[in-house]
Amino acid sequence: MLRFILKEAGMLVAFVVLGGLLLLCIWLTHHMNESVLREFKDTQISVILKSEAENSFREWVEKAPDVIRFQILNPYENKGRLGEYYPELKNLISPLEQKFFPASALVTVAKPDAFLKALSQVNGIVETQVLHQPPTQLRQFLEFLTGIFSCLWLLTLTLVLYFHLERLAIVENQKWSLLKMLGSKTGSIFLPLWYGQVVRVGIASLFAILFAVIATRQIQNFFTWDWVKLPTSIWIGFFLASIGLTSAISFSLFYYRYKQVPLG
Repeated sequence: MLRFILKEAGMLVAFVVLGGLLLLCIWLTHHMNESVLREFKDTQISVILKSEAENSFREWVEKAPDVIRFQILNPYENKGRLGEYYPELKNLISPLEQKFFPASALVTVAKPDAFLKALSQVNGIVETQVLHQPPTQLRQFLEFLTGIFSCLWLLTLTLVLYFHLERLAIVENQKWSLLKMLGSKTGSIFLPLWYGQVVRVGIASLFAILFAVIATRQIQNFFTWDWVKLPTSIWIGFFLASIGLTSAISFSLFYYRYKQVPLG
């Protein structure tokens, strides 16, 4: 009996941790989709312009192929933006002359290869360029982690329910045998068991949500980025999914176990 209780307690702790990690992966994937990937939905190219080349580049880019939109920033604007992005360096940046901050352009294109080929043929305007592509591989990695933690979380939930059922079977086996001989329906016997399972898993799911909330806040405090909040529907969906899966899995395990109980 003690062995079953320890295994059950260990599985509950693992269920909480894995549930929290699953929610953390879902939050990171959601942030990636709603911020970085939305911003880089189309390929962007940063272009550093030579001195006094803003007007020439504007005339060229308006006729360039596959350009969706563009933004040209003069040296004064780049100096101000750099101070906003790095406030700790603002006092150091302020006294510098504008010649240290070249003009630049951010160009959003549909076909980066065609644009870069056309850009390479322009002389006397462009100093250098940097290609920004959406981090799709990072999103795929996060989705892979989400899938892994989902499988582990589901497996742990199944083990939690299994060990709890086996512990009850040791105590209730004779009672179930008598009820089975009297023709009691499976549902009526399972219902009290279902209440207990739902309460335990529901509490564990709330702890998993709490664990995920604490972890996300720690990440937000450590990395001062413009983080996207996870919708409330995701938290509620996780809790309801835990209850729904508990009901389905526990009934399946109980039905199989109850069939093996001998009559009388």
